[in-house]
Amino acid sequence: MTGTGNGLSDDGTPAYQYRLFSALRGSIWVILVGVLFLLDSFDILSWSHSWSLFLIVAGLMAVFQRTSFNSAAAVTHPYGVPPASPVATPPPATPSTSIVPSNQHDQEGS
Repeated sequence: MTGTGNGLSDDGTPAYQYRLFSALRGSIWVILVGVLFLLDSFDILSWSHSWSLFLIVAGLMAVFQRTSFNSAAAVTHPYGVPPASPVATPPPATPSTSIVPSNQHDQEGS
């Protein structure tokens, strides 16, 4: 979180929740594995039956990430929307003064 210049403190921006979740993502997996080691050592839950916990945690993290991304993406531009540039109208067509013959009979050799 400090690589972008913003720290862990809540700076009041909607992107704070997204930055916080990104920083905690790895910690959540380490905590899950630690809890599963503890449960396995007390013969409460074996590793072969714990695959569903990995799916549940992955699903919850996906939901929370999507929620935090949506709140960070909903930020409006601080300076407002730039005004649309006026569409330039093309200049009026001028009469042609070309020296190219307009029909076949005016061409040389015909």
